[in-house]
Order: sequence, then C-alpha cells, then structure tokens
Amino acid sequence: MARETGSCPGSGGRGWKNLFVNRMHDWPGEISSVASTHVTDVLLRPIMAGKIQCIATSTPATFAKLHADRHWLAEYFEPIEVAPPNDDAAVKVLRGIKGAYETFHNVSYTDEAVAHAVLCAKKYIKDKSLPGTAVDLIDAAGAAAQLEQGFLPEEVVEVQKRIRFIVQRMEASIGIPNLRKLAIHRKNARIVTI
Repeated sequence: MARETGSCPGSGGRGWKNLFVNRMHDWPGEISSVASTHVTDVLLRPIMAGKIQCIATSTPATFAKLHADRHWLAEYFEPIEVAPPNDDAAVKVLRGIKGAYETFHNVSYTDEAVAHAVLCAKKYIKDKSLPGTAVDLIDAAGAAAQLEQGFLPEEVVEVQKRIRFIVQRMEASIGIPNLRKLAIHRKNARIVTI
C-alpha cells in the first residue's frame, strides 16, 4: 500500500514529495494478483533522481532479504528499529480506537476487556507485536459477540421478513382450492430468493 502527498510525477504537477509504503517487503501477487512489479522497481528512478522522499515499513528479516536482492536500497533507506509499545501504551491505543470497533460490531468493550486483550496478546501471540495483536483480538471478540447476538444486516432482515410473509400467504393458499393464488405466491417466492 502506498500513500502519496502531492501529485504524481509526470502529471504536470510538481511531483510526489513524500511517499509512505506499507509492507515494502511484499512481493507481487502476495497482496494483489494485479501487481506484477515490485514497489522498489517503481520507486528506483524517482528516488535516485531526488524527486521523492520515501518512508517504508518492513520487518528486519524481510528487509535484509530485500536488500540482498536490491543493493541500491542501502544507499537510500536506513533501517530504524521501532520497539513495540509497552502494555500501558498498548492499552491507551486500544482505548483510543475501541469506539470504531464498537460501532462496527455493534458491541461495547469494557476497560477490563481492553486490558485483558493486551495481556492475552502479549502472552499467547508471539509472532507479532502489540498493539496490532491486541487489536486483532478485540476485533475477533467483537465479531464473535456480534454472531452470538444474531445481528444481521438490515437488508437481510428485510428479505427474511418478506420470505416469511410469502410463506404465510402460501400456507394460507394451500387450504383454498384456488390454485391460481398458490402459483402467484410461488412466483413471488422465487423472485425474493433469487
């Protein structure tokens, strides 16, 4: 994923000034089957010409592998290790974003649940770091709670109501010798289920 500020080079504007590339180490086809060129191949000339400044994210191991394949990266990118936040900082991050997850999943998270998510993420998820792992936990918990509540999107509820109404009318028509009404109700049922 790339986010740019300014206009694209060659578009008549002044060109990109700053570019942020998330997950620079991803190879074509891993994230999108559309991309056939690695992001560093696209960035090579504008970076060397000084037209853009770039900040990218990667893991230390994958950056080392990427650097081995593309030696020019050492001249233009300097690895900076950012330590994951401590537990208190991770809890603050989760408290800051929990509102968006509460709205999305139609649930609410207590402060204790947020703190417990950080504790469990730190204890049980070793291959990733805080606060991302704790965010994944509250997201999964919200989705599970939403499913347990039986919450369905409004459109699905409306279709279910329509189907129940048609089924009731069909059942009422079965007792009536008028088969024409039954045929009409069957036709309506097929339209709703398609």
